[in-house]
Amino acid sequence: MNPTLESVVFASPSVALKVNQLSRDLAKENQLFENQTLNTTIIFKYPNFDAAQAPSEDIIPGLEDFLADKTEKKPIRTAIFVPKDAKDVRLGGFGIFMDDDKFPELSERYLGFKIDKTIRQPDAEKLAILENCPSFDPFLVKEAFDLAGTPIDQSYVTISEEEAQQVRGLIQAKLKPIVAKALNLSHEGKIENSSRQFLETIWDPQAETGAHFIAAFGIGIGDAPKVFSAWKGVAYFDNEFNQRQSESRQLVAWLKSDASSPSDYAKLSTQEKQQIDMFRKSVTSKILNVSNNISLILNRYQQSYRAFIDHDRPKEFQKFLMGAEKYYWTLGGCNGVLAQVIGTWKRYMKAATGTRLNYEVNERMLKVCDAILRARGEDKQIAL
Repeated sequence: MNPTLESVVFASPSVALKVNQLSRDLAKENQLFENQTLNTTIIFKYPNFDAAQAPSEDIIPGLEDFLADKTEKKPIRTAIFVPKDAKDVRLGGFGIFMDDDKFPELSERYLGFKIDKTIRQPDAEKLAILENCPSFDPFLVKEAFDLAGTPIDQSYVTISEEEAQQVRGLIQAKLKPIVAKALNLSHEGKIENSSRQFLETIWDPQAETGAHFIAAFGIGIGDAPKVFSAWKGVAYFDNEFNQRQSESRQLVAWLKSDASSPSDYAKLSTQEKQQIDMFRKSVTSKILNVSNNISLILNRYQQSYRAFIDHDRPKEFQKFLMGAEKYYWTLGGCNGVLAQVIGTWKRYMKAATGTRLNYEVNERMLKVCDAILRARGEDKQIAL
């Protein structure tokens, strides 16, 4: 199993929707797709930019063209891994991008699914919903299917209603000062009630309560669903990144310490020592760059938010909102990369004896991390 395939097979839920595993024990009528080959696949996200590139003062990787409106391509592509053997995905298979011009042809060849745009196809509709999610975090997938009014079995969105409400509560707490400012409210009861109504607007911009909130932010009615969905996503990733920072720091500290050198380091040749040290430094640098790219976007969000709340400058926040979709997708890519690298490290360390890995296992782990950190969606096909 090559490092790229390993990074897909063992990817975190934010990056890969493992339809094969999640469908296995479900009755046919509850499975995600009518096409049975699709139910044996892994659908995953693939960055369309260098998430590990060091940012400059003004440019965040993944946003250069998107913010300049030079291209309509998304920072993340969606691919389907079709295994050669549904019972053993480690044997490899074929990866196809859903935005490939030849996707209808490849879909028919490898999935036995003929796309026909002249008729309604539930499987095609579900694939479109998944393609339009920048991340497969269960909360975001559940919200996307709910917004589309498309039922999905709970097995595919492993988040309870209680957990979903908790995330909504975190977002509402962030909204309360904004609502108070936008609608010029000072009474706590009115702020609480209005923020709850505004939360309903973000989840359903077509709700009756939405019109005056949308107008207060200077957002066109037609743009509201896209803008609010992205804002919700940015707020979600803000919370996710804050929770993930501790593990990210632990991984970087481990990579910089002697604990990340192989347990048999003294027995290695000079060339092997140089290679492993180079890998450690490279992976460390790329992880820090990914974290910095996330931080820069979230800092822009926080700065525009504080400018509005603390200094009555709403234009900066409005500007951020109008570009929120592009920030949202880039955050999704960077967040997925970071989650995958952390997950890989934890998986290898869990199987280790002691705190150090031997050279062969250490090198393998670093190669998988490097494959994740340099992943791009530029090619027509993926070597799986």
